[in-house]
Amino acid sequence: MPLDLGKMMRVWDRREEHSISLTEVIRRAAMKIAAMIKYPRVEWVNRIMVLLGEPGIGKSTVLKVVLTKMLVRLTGENWRAHLLHVGSRDSPDNTGLLSVMEEQGKKVAGWAKPKQIPGAVHWVNDDGTPAGWTLGILDELPSAKPEVQDQIREMIDGTIPGSGDPVDPQCVYIAAGNPPEAKHITAHVIDDAIEKRFKVYAVIPTTEELLQVWSDPTIMPDLLYKFLMMNTAAVDSLSPREWVGAGKDAQYILDSGGSQTDALGEIADELQDHPDVITTLSVYFEHGNDKTYYPIRGTQLLADDDDAFKEHMQVMHVWVGDRGREALLGASMNDLQRTLKITPDADLKGNKQAVKNVYAVLNFLAANKRPDMVKAVTEVVFATPLVTAVGSRMRKSPYLKDMDVASARANTLMEKMGAASSR
Repeated sequence: MPLDLGKMMRVWDRREEHSISLTEVIRRAAMKIAAMIKYPRVEWVNRIMVLLGEPGIGKSTVLKVVLTKMLVRLTGENWRAHLLHVGSRDSPDNTGLLSVMEEQGKKVAGWAKPKQIPGAVHWVNDDGTPAGWTLGILDELPSAKPEVQDQIREMIDGTIPGSGDPVDPQCVYIAAGNPPEAKHITAHVIDDAIEKRFKVYAVIPTTEELLQVWSDPTIMPDLLYKFLMMNTAAVDSLSPREWVGAGKDAQYILDSGGSQTDALGEIADELQDHPDVITTLSVYFEHGNDKTYYPIRGTQLLADDDDAFKEHMQVMHVWVGDRGREALLGASMNDLQRTLKITPDADLKGNKQAVKNVYAVLNFLAANKRPDMVKAVTEVVFATPLVTAVGSRMRKSPYLKDMDVASARANTLMEKMGAASSR
């Protein structure tokens, strides 16, 4: 009889037939949590959602940033994310949950004290009143050791491990992790009683979702990311972890003084089973360091200072006059949207440089008759804290004002045509 690897492994084994995208799982999680918190905590089911997926697809990132933003919009409440690492495959026996803390500016791994566990301490204002809700994220859950599992069960059931105190009534737990591996099952099988408390999702991100996560330059270096922005069909050639690893290897070559050719060779080594992608890679980078042949990252358009941003604008002016490079403008605008979606609200709120840059981009698009791009970027901007400052500037732009009037006229005409055809 084959070894039963547990509920999470069974779900993961059926992922080809029953998987879910990052966008859809976050949408469902937000809906469920927004409805759940309307009831008293004593009526909640002792059960948490668990996102299983390959390393590097952005599970923790979308929980921390995207889900938190969505919950703010759906509930009208303040939310903060509290990430706690509960996986400890090779650590010695412990009496607390694994935690990564900062001591004197350095990150140090240790064992969490009760007050460091999400839900242990109320999130309060200066006057002591509740300030909002906490999204407690239990990360690396499938590799939690047995003694840590016992504490996770306590948390799901509403008790803070190590203290016996009740979990903050304004804390909701959710979990994520890499799929459990058979080779670790004897040491780290999740107890069946705990797994019965899980709602498990096998998460397989779409190409667009991967690009959204990889838009963070700390995850995917420029050299490879810009290639994938323009050649999205290549994304399926490797696993997310392999793409990120290839990008890092190439960046290390560049950082040590190596040539772009050397760096591309590092990427090509990973693609030996995909010669067509290697060919596309070589052709794509044949223009070397000429910036006008490569897209601009959304992070650059959002955050670069005035001098660097001026160079980006000069590049975009080249694109709009060249049909062969016009697609680079679209790719750059798509990446700006990805960046805005994944950037925490705290980093955008009061960000004067971001306001200035985003408005300049919108004004440029309007002046060069790109209404679809203006609409797409504006819709994302208006779902961020930039909305008020950028919106007030947009009202002063003759290009954006004219485009808005023209758009309104077109919509009115379409409505009239629709009404006439229905008679």
